[in-house]
Amino acid sequence: QVIPLGAGKEVGRSCFYVYYDRAGVTGAFIMDCGIHPTIAEGNSKSDIPALPFFDILQDLPTVDFILITHFHTDHANGLPSLMLAYDRQNHHPPIYMTEGTRNILEDSYNDTINQNKFFTQIQNDQERKVTAKKAVDLVFKHVSLIAFNESIKVNNQLTVTAYSAGHVIGAAMFLVNFNNFTLFYTGDYSMEKDYHLTSADVPDIKVDILITEGTYGSMVHPDRLKREEMLKDVVQTTLKGNGRVLLPVFGVGRVQELIAILDRFWAEKPELQQYKIYYINSIGIKHKSNDRFITYGKDDSVIDLNQPFVVFCTPGMLQSGISRKLFESMCDSEKNSLIVTGYGAAGSYLNTILQNEGKMKVHKKNGDVEMRMKLFQNSFSAHADLQQTKALISKLKPANLILIHGSRGALDNLIKEIKKEQKENQFGFEFTIHSPENCEKVKIEVENQFLAQFHKSQKFEEFLEQKSGFLLFFQKNGVEFSIIDKQEEKTRIYLKLGVDVKISGEALQKVIFHLFGKENVKSKPKTQIWDIQVLEFYLLMTGQLFAYKRAKAAQNKDQMQQFLQQDFNKLVVIRGTDQIMKQSEVMNKPKTIDDFAYYVQIEVPLQFIDLAYLLFDRLFNGEMQNLEVAELKDLLGGEIISPTLIKIGDVEVEDDNGWYVKTENEKIEKQLYKILQVWKMTTGG
Repeated sequence: QVIPLGAGKEVGRSCFYVYYDRAGVTGAFIMDCGIHPTIAEGNSKSDIPALPFFDILQDLPTVDFILITHFHTDHANGLPSLMLAYDRQNHHPPIYMTEGTRNILEDSYNDTINQNKFFTQIQNDQERKVTAKKAVDLVFKHVSLIAFNESIKVNNQLTVTAYSAGHVIGAAMFLVNFNNFTLFYTGDYSMEKDYHLTSADVPDIKVDILITEGTYGSMVHPDRLKREEMLKDVVQTTLKGNGRVLLPVFGVGRVQELIAILDRFWAEKPELQQYKIYYINSIGIKHKSNDRFITYGKDDSVIDLNQPFVVFCTPGMLQSGISRKLFESMCDSEKNSLIVTGYGAAGSYLNTILQNEGKMKVHKKNGDVEMRMKLFQNSFSAHADLQQTKALISKLKPANLILIHGSRGALDNLIKEIKKEQKENQFGFEFTIHSPENCEKVKIEVENQFLAQFHKSQKFEEFLEQKSGFLLFFQKNGVEFSIIDKQEEKTRIYLKLGVDVKISGEALQKVIFHLFGKENVKSKPKTQIWDIQVLEFYLLMTGQLFAYKRAKAAQNKDQMQQFLQQDFNKLVVIRGTDQIMKQSEVMNKPKTIDDFAYYVQIEVPLQFIDLAYLLFDRLFNGEMQNLEVAELKDLLGGEIISPTLIKIGDVEVEDDNGWYVKTENEKIEKQLYKILQVWKMTTGG
């Protein structure tokens, strides 16, 4: 279940409560926790109306963790209030964010405390600051850093992976994996490459749920080079006409990109270097880059108001502060220019200007004036447009798409465009679209998901008789297996090798090379996962077993020799888990330590999944150590009753240039029939 506590058909206070009940395990977490900036500015006597709608969650339920995508106020400034409320419950969930987000968020929070804008419902100034300091300290006390492309195992059922969002410094997208049921949350993202940021790093995976922004609805951003040229042209024309240029921006983010563009332009145009470019923001000073022509300041006292200039200042939506002050001082002259490069949320002063196309009266303390300054919209906003949204959907192929962080009109237009593409089958797959209101629950049911525990004393055939086509997780001998949902053409089997800290990755890799052949092993960069291309190896081994058996039964020595010359021994000599552990100099009873675990990944076509289950069990449970004789009993266990009859449990398998099942156990018969059908396809016999 996904419940927007904010950003449901609005831009502002992004916050999503996610509850899951999967495979017998329940839990919850929160993604982002922002405030509504325009409501916050309009309610100076209380923060509460701008906060997410926590009150709809009965008694504020505890959560396993919190994810923060980036430092912007509409994604992070509700966090101190939430952590203070949880502290009263003596509940302190970990908060995952990148290092870049944490560093800037610390500056942003401290700046807000200094301005006394946290907990404005507390009337006493000193009490307000003390409360804010305590709440902010609680936030950073429980922050856990996550790097891009890093996966963190939150618990036995759930992992979180961060990817670069390309929105602002440190901005992340999160992949949450619940026992191989996946949710991908983008937060704010951009797939456009900049001077100071790379584009969003969207992984090449298929997800069950995609939660993404629809800020710009069906709009398509103009060509990047054209936008740059327009910016340069407006700035140059205004300055040479003895005018001033106002660019309202957020303190850190797109402003770094805009500064980089104008700094390069100034370097190319010596005649422009007589004009000052100002960047007024206390936080921005700490994040200045290697620019050459930018003058930084904490307030507007650094500006020479008697000369033409360009000024970047906050807040980005002109609600108050320096940007509003400068706008009011500049708005009555047609020589001046207002360049809007970002988004004006509904209810903001900037939105009012845009809705009126700059033709309006401006209320000032000494009376109203007509707005005469020129208005230019030139979006450099690092939010996805229609084309980027469609590209994201096409790549992640979600079963469920949840659209948030957009006005009602923008989201309606976006949905129309997506449904049009669906109708024309442009995406090539089906998915359900959700666009919830604030507090509206999106409930996604996944049928036939379960947790199956395998015990060593249990017959593997009986284990397979469980509803094994969907989700499996079982552990034995220090080895964990998990099988993802059997809905696709292919599925992946992950095998986790539990190892003690004494073993190095290099040592274990040598063992894996020895077991599977170096040519079959590919290491995944920056991970502890080895992708082992052993599907062909398994199926070839199985086919060789039966072909060799038939040649042996027919006493065809030439064929037998031919199979042996095809590196047959290499194919069937397998060592089980115990051997892996011993050769790796690990203790006899290995411990699984998450930080020092190594994984094997195998991709299997679905028609071979049951065979893969069986082979995995036989290969890694220690029963197939040093297998050298190509006999069916060695693959499945059992006893030989006669030269052509093998008994496995209460199943008898007879070899007469073919394979037949004799059993009175209908349950086992059904499962073995499926497996034998696989073998028939594999061996062609």
